[in-house]
Amino acid sequence: MKKIIGLGVVVLILAGAGCATLPPKTMLTKANQGILQGKWEGGLTFAQGQMCNMVLEIANNAAPFKGNITLSNLSQAGGRFPGNFADATTYAGPFENGMLTDKGDFIISGQAGNFGEFQLLGQDKLSGWFYLWGTRGTISLTKK
Repeated sequence: MKKIIGLGVVVLILAGAGCATLPPKTMLTKANQGILQGKWEGGLTFAQGQMCNMVLEIANNAAPFKGNITLSNLSQAGGRFPGNFADATTYAGPFENGMLTDKGDFIISGQAGNFGEFQLLGQDKLSGWFYLWGTRGTISLTKK
């Protein structure tokens, strides 16, 4: 009897966890690409587990998108990002080539092969991954 009750509790916990899912992906097209314009804020997590804050500002409402990325609260990486972050705790840089992909995602690229690819979730969340100065990680942003 205790096993059945314990199993029931586990099933209820798992069912409740499923209710906290992210909104479905919204395909980005020429018809709705203007939703990207504006300020997006959230977090960036490097593969090594380090986290920092990220602001993505998109200045225009059509491809090619232009804007700026700002990272703050960077860990003192001690050379983990060769010659680019050094001992800085912030990093900012422009982009001028944001495009929509055939998958309905948003992608930007920068110098030295750096890039990020984002999915729009619902109308106000961007989720994706990046490759920056030799390391990879994930991004989660909300429109402000």
